[in-house]
Amino acid sequence: MSFFKANKDPEAVVENTGGSNYIVKSGMYDVSVMGAFVDTNDKGARTINLYLNYNGVEQPFFGAFRLDNNDGSPNFEQDMFNKFLIVCGIEELSEPEEGVLPVGKGKTEREVYVIPELEEIPVTLRVAMEYNLYNGDIKQRKKIKGVYRAEDKATASEIINDKEPGNQYEKDLKYAEKDIYRDGLTEEDIKEWKDANFGSGSSKTEEKSTKKPSFAKKGSKFSMK
Repeated sequence: MSFFKANKDPEAVVENTGGSNYIVKSGMYDVSVMGAFVDTNDKGARTINLYLNYNGVEQPFFGAFRLDNNDGSPNFEQDMFNKFLIVCGIEELSEPEEGVLPVGKGKTEREVYVIPELEEIPVTLRVAMEYNLYNGDIKQRKKIKGVYRAEDKATASEIINDKEPGNQYEKDLKYAEKDIYRDGLTEEDIKEWKDANFGSGSSKTEEKSTKKPSFAKKGSKFSMK
């Protein structure tokens, strides 16, 4: 009987860079967008999910950008998605195509509608953990609060207006590790909630979609404003 068997999975031998290889807390993250896929709910509201490589570990980022409200009106997160496209150097997206990504439970492959243009694009994301109450329960969601071009940290505004890149990034750094608390929640409330539900020092990191995605057309293409 073997005492110990070496794990040769590439993810098991990622070099330690001094922090987690998963996006689990508020901060600035240099990532590569390996793919993106669309979820559509029964009201026709669309959400863009990302599949990222961070520190050598590929991982889904569910609910990255909510494009529509259930009543069909634009969600305010469309503005951030528009900025994201500009930073990625993309002017227009074609209709999503059927494909598979390892975003199911246990990283199993799942049928999704992928966005062809969003593949292997380096970008910096400012991610904040947001906490709110829903039917009396605390919910946590990772929220994208800023997007920056990888090579010079330029924002969409700096790119469009031909301004000095990186100025806004430097300003945003001071807020990068701040969580967002809504509905009267406090930092102490969240600490107690995490300790009670996940153990001391643990955290639930994402709000996952369980619906099989189906793309609802709202115009033939996504395009920048």
